[in-house]
Amino acid sequence: MTDGTNSSEILQPIPVERRSFERRSLTSQEQISATKDWVRTQREKVENGILTQDEYDELIARSMVAREKLTERANEKRRKDPMTGRLNKGAYFEEIDKLIYAGTPFGMMIVDIDHFKVVNDTYGHATGDSVLIQTTQNLNLHLRQARPDTAQNDQIFRYGGEEFVVLLPGMHSEEDLEKVSEKIRIAVSASPYSVNKDSRNIHIPVTVSIGGGIYRQERQPELRDAEGKIIDPKIVFFDKVDTKGLYQAKEGGRNKTVIVSP
Repeated sequence: MTDGTNSSEILQPIPVERRSFERRSLTSQEQISATKDWVRTQREKVENGILTQDEYDELIARSMVAREKLTERANEKRRKDPMTGRLNKGAYFEEIDKLIYAGTPFGMMIVDIDHFKVVNDTYGHATGDSVLIQTTQNLNLHLRQARPDTAQNDQIFRYGGEEFVVLLPGMHSEEDLEKVSEKIRIAVSASPYSVNKDSRNIHIPVTVSIGGGIYRQERQPELRDAEGKIIDPKIVFFDKVDTKGLYQAKEGGRNKTVIVSP
C-alpha cells in the first residue's frame, strides 16, 4: 500500500543552510572595544554578587599577565630559527646593536660548514638538517651559555643556510677568540657525524671554516659610501670578519680558523 509519494523523494536529504563567517583580524580599536566589554561584564558580576572584588581583581591581573606572556612567546618565536632553535638573522642585528650600545669589546665568529651543498645533494635535505643541528650542538658545548648575567652569555645565530654567527660579549683578545674558535673547529672535525638514513646509520665527515675578530668601539674606522654617507660600523666589522677571516679560511683549504688583525 502506498500513499502516492515517490520513495526516492523521501530519501533525499533536506539541505541544511549553513552560516558562513568571515575570517579577518580585528583592528586595534576593535580589540580595545571588545576587551572593555569583557571588563564591564566582570564588573557587573561584582555588582550582582556573582564575583567578589578580590576575584575580580585577580581576573584582571591574570588577563594582563597572560597577554604579556603571549607577547613574549610571539616575540621569541619571531627571533628563533625553527630548525635549530637558535636565534635568527633578525635577532643578530638586534643583539649586536645592544653590544655596541653597551660600549664594551666583544668577539665575533662566522662559522660556515664546508661543502654543505655536497651533503644535501648526496644524502638529501633531511640529512643536511641533521648536520646543521649537530653543528649547533658542537657550538653550544664550547661557548658560555649559563652565566648568571644572561647579557654576558655567548649567543649563536643562524645567519644563513649553513652559516652561523657567534657573538661573545666581553671578549677582549684575538688570542682568546682563536682558542675558542679552534676548540669548535676541532670538535666538529674530530669524528664523522652519525646520521640515521633509511633505517641505517651513515657517517659523514664534517668540517667548518671560521673567521673571527674583536670589535673595539674606539678603533672602528669611519667609512663612507659613494654618496658620502657613513657606513654603519657593525656592517664594516662584519664585512672585515667575513672577507679577511672566513673567506681566507675557505681559500686556504677549509677546515681552518682565521682571526683578523686588530
